[in-house]
Amino acid sequence: MFAELLWVGLLIFWCSCGGFCYWLASEKNRDGQGWAILGFVFGWVALIALAGSPILSEERKAELAEKKKAEDDEDDESMERAREAVRAAMAQQEEK
Repeated sequence: MFAELLWVGLLIFWCSCGGFCYWLASEKNRDGQGWAILGFVFGWVALIALAGSPILSEERKAELAEKKKAEDDEDDESMERAREAVRAAMAQQEEK
């Protein structure tokens, strides 16, 4: 009985840490979903780390989003080049 209550208490604690991290990250112009996951996994440690982090300005947030989009686009391009290389290798294999 005590063990089950302990697990329920811990689950509530970890979920509340994730929720508080989500809220605080949104208030500081940061990625709420990522911080919620960190809060759920690391609990109060993530909450303290987020509380000590500075607020991102809108310009810095836009800059980080633009950088992430550029990296994603670069990843997409490299994946497309890899697909083309595989298609070329398969076509060459079929010709033999």
